[in-house]
Amino acid sequence: YPGAVAAVEALRRAGVPYRIVGAISFYDRREVKDLLAYQRLVANPADDQAFLRAIAVPRRGIGDAALALLSDQARQWDLPLLAAAERAEMATELRPNVRAGLATFAQLVNGVRQRVGSSAPVVVMEELVRVLDYESILLAEGVEGIERWENVRELIASAAEWSEVVSEEDEVATPLQRFLAEAALLSAVDTSSGQEEGVTLMTLHTAKGLEWPLVVLSGMEDGLFPLGRALESVEGLDEERRLCYVGITRARDTLLLTWARARRRGGELRPALPSRFLRELPPELVDEQRTSFGAGIAGTVHGWGGGSGSGGGTRPGGNWSGRRDRSTASRAEATQPA
Repeated sequence: YPGAVAAVEALRRAGVPYRIVGAISFYDRREVKDLLAYQRLVANPADDQAFLRAIAVPRRGIGDAALALLSDQARQWDLPLLAAAERAEMATELRPNVRAGLATFAQLVNGVRQRVGSSAPVVVMEELVRVLDYESILLAEGVEGIERWENVRELIASAAEWSEVVSEEDEVATPLQRFLAEAALLSAVDTSSGQEEGVTLMTLHTAKGLEWPLVVLSGMEDGLFPLGRALESVEGLDEERRLCYVGITRARDTLLLTWARARRRGGELRPALPSRFLRELPPELVDEQRTSFGAGIAGTVHGWGGGSGSGGGTRPGGNWSGRRDRSTASRAEATQPA
């Protein structure tokens, strides 16, 4: 879900324990594992496990039997699978179309390595998405494909942010190798068991019926919450509003709602607008505050217009906070969306 990867990485770097509840690990999602397999193969041409996953996306008419024959041939030649695929025309046991498909795949991977293999991970990722036409492949899957593409955009944004916070001094490994090593570590700890004490991460659907003293709803921006596709219909927007109500009423004492003036989407830093749901909050309950202007986005700064923080008036920036007492809870119940 939006922002989850950045949140997990920030918590891990800060040494804050956390757990993820009710969601598939981000790094276990099919589309994420597929793209990371391509990156691993670019970083290490001898990674046979990455080869076997990557060559299946998209489908190339190369089945298990053909891959078994290629594996046998690779062992005879004492070569990794990718190197064997480069000389597939010599594997006469394979059908002509399979030999052509293997050679084309090897050319694709090697071409990406030659062009951008030593570049930042986000550059490698964007080049792979381009040459694979990965967006079209995923969007062809319908509604589920849209969600998968959003996960890919989140992965790209994560790679871009990684380059900004990781030092490159005195490192032997390439940036891509270091990024993949950290992704593997995150995948290992990004589980639903996690730590019992610390921050709990979950979707709003999972949070229904639960309550905590402190709740944070992040990513309160139009296009994220509500989702961009929800704005296409009244029903979609109403469902997003109901989910927002669910999130707000999970807080027993303190509620923090945050939005960013700029956010990475698909690897690009873009200006953002506060969620329309923020403007629907009772102004007298709002304590609007702002964090530092570290985004580096030029242009007009917009507040969301509901704040009554110190100094009065609309203040640009980052988050809304407030405490719920009995009267606040009653007001929230009275304004529950239908």
